[in-house]
Amino acid sequence: MRSYKDKKTLIVQALSYGTLEHWRWIRNFYGDEEIRKVLANIPATEIKPKTKPLIEAVFHFSNWNYVPRGIRR
Repeated sequence: MRSYKDKKTLIVQALSYGTLEHWRWIRNFYGDEEIRKVLANIPATEIKPKTKPLIEAVFHFSNWNYVPRGIRR
């Protein structure tokens, strides 16, 4: 059984660097809802910026996790 870390890695790598065939496989294997869950729990910086608009359109996703860089004191 694959761990969450393996699932996250497969999804992020396929979406960031994969071909259309990789996208189809990842979507068929995990499903849209599981992909959206993983995307919502990773830092937005893990996905290539040019890929984000396509992910938003294909998976109906807009809940990017932008991690704060620091706190002003």
